[in-house]
Amino acid sequence: EISECLVGSEMCIETVIAASKRARQLIGGEEPLVPGTAGKKPLSIAIDELYHQQVKILPEEETTEEEEADAKEAAQNE
Repeated sequence: EISECLVGSEMCIETVIAASKRARQLIGGEEPLVPGTAGKKPLSIAIDELYHQQVKILPEEETTEEEEADAKEAAQNE
């Protein structure tokens, strides 16, 4: 369970990063993958999605095509 992760542990850090990335996707317009999200903040929804295994945490070296496109776009805007 997310609330049981130990501070400083690698898995906890990965969980926090995944929740943060997913919350940014939700803020950007992505649809929630779990029911009952009305009135909830994006980070709370992202944590619910992780808890219900609706979002997969990829190892750091694996990136999605969307993340690669975001990185290229950010580099072009600098």
